[in-house]
Amino acid sequence: MKKVIVGGLLAGLALLVVGFVFGSLTADMYRLSPSGVFKAMDFKLLVAYDIVVGMLLAYVYSIIKNSVPGTGMQKGLYFGAIIFLVGTLPALGITYITMAIRKKLLLMWALQGLVAYLLAGAALESVEEKL
Repeated sequence: MKKVIVGGLLAGLALLVVGFVFGSLTADMYRLSPSGVFKAMDFKLLVAYDIVVGMLLAYVYSIIKNSVPGTGMQKGLYFGAIIFLVGTLPALGITYITMAIRKKLLLMWALQGLVAYLLAGAALESVEEKL
């Protein structure tokens, strides 16, 4: 349980930090989007969301880690890549199909998801190795 809590917090922190970095890089793209597409973000809710997602990732990783290919940090990165492929890409695909979002912003979201989930997976494996 300790690995899930510590790993979840670290994974959630990775998601949060990467989100802030990419949010600052894409701020102008949000401002240039049609009005009414985005609403103001609630910082507390954003932090809570990333921590909850981090905890969920840690729990799932604790269950399937022995099935994830690779050794050491490769396992964490592989897990992060899987989450990106089955989570981020399908969501961005449907976003592209159904919403008037700039392609450049979608590409930045894809890059953000890749970086965030690779770092989250690395954090989870790091906790596995240390605890």
